[in-house]
Amino acid sequence: MHVLLKKPESLTASELARWRELAQSRDEFDSPYFHPEFTRAVSGCRNDVEVGLIYEEQQLIGFFPFQRRGQQARPVGGQLSDAHGVIHDGSLSLDDRTQRQLLRQ
Repeated sequence: MHVLLKKPESLTASELARWRELAQSRDEFDSPYFHPEFTRAVSGCRNDVEVGLIYEEQQLIGFFPFQRRGQQARPVGGQLSDAHGVIHDGSLSLDDRTQRQLLRQ
């Protein structure tokens, strides 16, 4: 697994399309908070929003939007967000080891 950090406004059209595809592919992501438009809207008001693009080999398999507060990753939108997490294709195992690796980025 490799994670590339980007600002939401620097995501390419193909990355945004992949994010939308993943968010629409699974019932647990059926919330506007899991879509790139919400993250980009918050990023328009805040400068601490980032997105981790998760790759397995060369394939983009997930997105982890967050707000960086010092050494901590917080939900995008803080208390305004009722749902948050890693948007992925289902192949990503979110065990403790993977979560630590993701957050170390």
